[in-house]
Amino acid sequence: VPGSYSTLGAASSALGNGSSVQTICLSAGTHSGNATIYGNLRIVGEAAQTTTISGHLTVRTSVHNATIDIQGVTISNGVEVHDDGTAVFDLTIEDSVIEVVNQHGVHVDRDGYGTPNVTIERCTVYGDSPESAIYFYDYSYNSTNRVYWTVKDSWITGGAAYGIRTAVTTSSSRSPDQTFTVVGNTIEDANYGIFAVGRGSSSTSFRIYNNIIANNSRGFSYNGRGAMSNDYNLYWNNTSTNFYNSATGGSNRVTTDPGLSSDTPPVPSSSGGAAGAGTTSYGNTTDYWTNTRASPPSMGAVEPF
Repeated sequence: VPGSYSTLGAASSALGNGSSVQTICLSAGTHSGNATIYGNLRIVGEAAQTTTISGHLTVRTSVHNATIDIQGVTISNGVEVHDDGTAVFDLTIEDSVIEVVNQHGVHVDRDGYGTPNVTIERCTVYGDSPESAIYFYDYSYNSTNRVYWTVKDSWITGGAAYGIRTAVTTSSSRSPDQTFTVVGNTIEDANYGIFAVGRGSSSTSFRIYNNIIANNSRGFSYNGRGAMSNDYNLYWNNTSTNFYNSATGGSNRVTTDPGLSSDTPPVPSSSGGAAGAGTTSYGNTTDYWTNTRASPPSMGAVEPF
């Protein structure tokens, strides 16, 4: 695009609802207009630095077991994900930059019977007050399929009310299950770095490891519901408090200066508190730039150079 189709929206409408994965290649430059992305699509830009989708992306599909992969683009006004019908589908957003104006950077809304599994990796995601950089919302009627939402090796920033926020219904008429995995990220410049709301120990699982949570007002908030697995994170310069409500840091938490640089994304110092302080149990083998991580890995999105 442009090529066989003049716009991303036209290509998605034509190709997205088939039974096999189709690839849409975006040329370098700016692609104008909001677009809806349907199932079984790979959307590949030349690189986030050169390929921009100028608008808002909506992702939704009724194709069961669909695969949607968005990579190598800058999206100028956020991504919204919905469950349509009863479809179970997998969405990956990788190696991309998500910008936003007065709304969520990525908003995943599960409020019907579908299961939109989402992974965000090696991305820069901006938030804008009063919303979240990344907002996972589960108000589903689906009590059969556990949903998996993952953020890893990414930089979450931009002055939002929430860096990463989870919201789960406690209604007795709805009983969805969800697993949240937040591993190897740098999360900063929000009112709450992580704002975790779960449902119950058998419904909600949290896995939060190897993150730098710094330069927020409140580092980590947790409502005390769900099975929480949380350790090997660094908390620094969260000006009001590192821990809020029922949140705790784990016995291997670090509270010393990571020495973040002014790069985009920021790089921790090789002599700072994050260097080599993570765990291999949940750590990934590569960082934001796909550089091989040390063993043990450093906390945050980027390994020290």
